[in-house]
Amino acid sequence: MYDIFFLSYDESIADKNFELISERYPLAKRVNGIEGILAAHQECARQSKTDMFWVIDADSKIKPSFKLENIVIPDWDKKYTHLWYSKNAVNGLEYGNGGLKLFQKKEMINKPQMGIDMTVEFNLKIHEEVASINCFNHSPLSAWQSAFRECVKLSKQDCDIARNRLETWCSVGKWRKNGQFTIDGAIAGRNYGITSTKITKINDFNWLQEKFNEFYK
Repeated sequence: MYDIFFLSYDESIADKNFELISERYPLAKRVNGIEGILAAHQECARQSKTDMFWVIDADSKIKPSFKLENIVIPDWDKKYTHLWYSKNAVNGLEYGNGGLKLFQKKEMINKPQMGIDMTVEFNLKIHEEVASINCFNHSPLSAWQSAFRECVKLSKQDCDIARNRLETWCSVGKWRKNGQFTIDGAIAGRNYGITSTKITKINDFNWLQEKFNEFYK
């Protein structure tokens, strides 16, 4: 089986979720508190003893029916980064946002820089099976900034699928846990994406904290 990494920073549910992962996969490793999305993923790659490795986000819950140990990638398919669908805990959308990822070790280590998104920077293969629940709404800040980041990206995509997802983010799930924070962040992200070209700022979490504070000032 490929090495499994649980990637966390300061998520309030990280400890609990890592316990759940460790119960299923005792050899799973936790990489915690590293500044920068690319730097954190590259640390996982450096620690990996297998040519590909799993990354599970701290606010992601793997479905019991999805078995990591059953996934074997043939050599001809290892040129891809593999991404599985995740179900949004607030609005119910099912697509790659917050999904389970299987990266190639060498490609990740040699990645010089990151653009707007971790996965689209690689040769991506999407699996439409829902492997996890994206529980980004564990706190008001996480709900807001996760929605903001995703809706900035969606606002830059000129297709009906992206527009429909964007509309759902901005209108559905108010009564879910931190649902209003999610919708607020989605609308703010959509507006920012439409009016600004400095979209790589969405990967600066100190900047996102400032935007959150400004929004609720």
